[in-house]
Amino acid sequence: MSDSINEGLVRFVRRDDPREIDQIYAINCAHTPEVGDVPREKIEHFARIAADFRVIEVAAEVAAFCITLTPEADYDSPNFLWFRERYQQFLYVDRIAVARSHKRRGYGRRLYQAAFQHAESQGLPRVVCEVNLEPRNDTSLEFHAALGFKEVGRAQAKGHLVAYQERTIAEQT
Repeated sequence: MSDSINEGLVRFVRRDDPREIDQIYAINCAHTPEVGDVPREKIEHFARIAADFRVIEVAAEVAAFCITLTPEADYDSPNFLWFRERYQQFLYVDRIAVARSHKRRGYGRRLYQAAFQHAESQGLPRVVCEVNLEPRNDTSLEFHAALGFKEVGRAQAKGHLVAYQERTIAEQT
């Protein structure tokens, strides 16, 4: 999946490119607590284990990224494990973030569309994620609702109250 450079190129992460991993890490750090704070090494780990790890590139820089995992991933996040205990098949969106300088351009929606397409191509019936309720992330809650996500549970995880969300792939993407 790719688009013109003017709109941002959606492509797979360059897993062995330290500069690109640095850019992803910087975007991740700028979005804490909306996405979990992780060391740079964790981003490298995701690059190795992700089912699908895409970026949007604008002018040779990472503008946004999305990391997804399937149930067999070597990952011990309480949120991921919550889904693994309940579902045999899913695509878990561990983190998605857009650089502040690239907000409001539809990049998050485009990355989710890529995740939905990936899930469908792999025969996975659902895409799942969690959204913070405490501290409350209304922007993310509204965004996920607009994409067709529904709450399927809640839990305290890593000091945050989160809403577990699911979107079945049978719905229109």
